[in-house]
Amino acid sequence: MVPLDPEKLNSNNHFTIFNRLKLLFRSAIRKLRPELREVEKLAAQLQELPAVENVRVIRDKKNTSHVIVFQILSHVDSNSRSHLLKSAISLAVKTERNLDRIFNVEDWDLRIRIVERYENTHKSQRVILINA
Repeated sequence: MVPLDPEKLNSNNHFTIFNRLKLLFRSAIRKLRPELREVEKLAAQLQELPAVENVRVIRDKKNTSHVIVFQILSHVDSNSRSHLLKSAISLAVKTERNLDRIFNVEDWDLRIRIVERYENTHKSQRVILINA
């Protein structure tokens, strides 16, 4: 019998074996890949910033790439855009430091882009998270 996690069950996520397996695999991957946990945390923090509609995270298809791009979907004026960018960069720098500390290397590069519409990805890139 698989124990239920009441926090994970909400009206949008009905209990099915498929959904439960997705949760189990997601938690196993987070334990094996701590950078994904940090990326998800940062995406959630960016989503909470004012005037942010959505956040999309893009990474090169090579697993060894430490360059991750966070595209923030927002329709704001230029003054608000610069304030939003400063706040987002501050959060990204903190996350970079956490990743550097976890992996004992200083080669993580988390890039922030504020966009009015999502850009097309290149063949060498893949979307690893869309925070809706």
